[in-house]
Amino acid sequence: MDQIVHDNSLLHGADAFMRSNRPMLAEILGAVCELYRVDPDEIEQRAGIQARRAYCFFAERWSREPCAAIGAMVGMTHREVARVAERVAYLSPEDHLLRDDMDLLTVSIAERVLRRKRGGGHR
Repeated sequence: MDQIVHDNSLLHGADAFMRSNRPMLAEILGAVCELYRVDPDEIEQRAGIQARRAYCFFAERWSREPCAAIGAMVGMTHREVARVAERVAYLSPEDHLLRDDMDLLTVSIAERVLRRKRGGGHR
């Protein structure tokens, strides 16, 4: 139980960090492509479905970029981005695997932003 409480507070802290230190779209795209092992040039293909879902969710949530700009990076319209981001936001509590992926991505994106802020560049 202590581990669960610790993980939730860690992720809450990462979310607060991201809201005040906005990630760039390239940082979000890089993190999701790395996790799902999809090349950014292939994200529009069938193999990139999971990566696109996560990208839309995080980009819409944290980047402050318009949905049209978010979608332009992955071959989607602004309406598609908004629809996908909304669906991911209301995940079923039983979808543990996707929730775990989202937790990993939260931390990975936060690490990329922190490296950039410290002058370490992108990964």
